[in-house]
Amino acid sequence: MGKITIKISDEVEKELRSFVAINGYKKGMLSSIVEEALRDYISKHKIIANKEGEIEFNSKDIEKGKFYLVEIQGEKYVLRVSEDNRIQLFEVLD
Repeated sequence: MGKITIKISDEVEKELRSFVAINGYKKGMLSSIVEEALRDYISKHKIIANKEGEIEFNSKDIEKGKFYLVEIQGEKYVLRVSEDNRIQLFEVLD
């Protein structure tokens, strides 16, 4: 199991701890909530290509300048749409 140390604002920490306390604190609950949030974030920024390697997405869903993880036939790449609407594709090295 991996371990990541992060810093969040005092406001978010307070709300998160209050939420956990209200719902009955259980061991690992805080980690579960953070992991769920990260999975949601990753799923919003991950694009999967079809079997032919074609990438299908709605350009309205893609923010310019942000990076998105793309899987093309088992290989991972990073996609970025530039401000002038060019698509940049970077190979992810393992």
